[in-house]
Amino acid sequence: MKIIKLTESKLKYVDDGVKKSVNFNECHINWKEYIERSKSANSSNLRTDRIIGQRDITANRIYIEFFTKPFTRIFFDDADEYRDLVQKLQRMNWHTIDLS
Repeated sequence: MKIIKLTESKLKYVDDGVKKSVNFNECHINWKEYIERSKSANSSNLRTDRIIGQRDITANRIYIEFFTKPFTRIFFDDADEYRDLVQKLQRMNWHTIDLS
């Protein structure tokens, strides 16, 4: 996976030679719809503001998973590259749930 471009609304990348993208607004809408559908005690305490995915730096392969339909999981071989993307997203006020 190679990131081509990161904007306020989209991540464009190449995966196995195929250009792909993740729309952050779509991810956030999917997250809010999930929270609305679940209406469980656990989900009522979850943040809904600008959430677009989840991440785990302690997984066997470090990843960020975006709430596209179906989910888009991006793996990282380098923890610095992972942290860099997380920080850039946070600076744009997009957030991911930390599963580690």
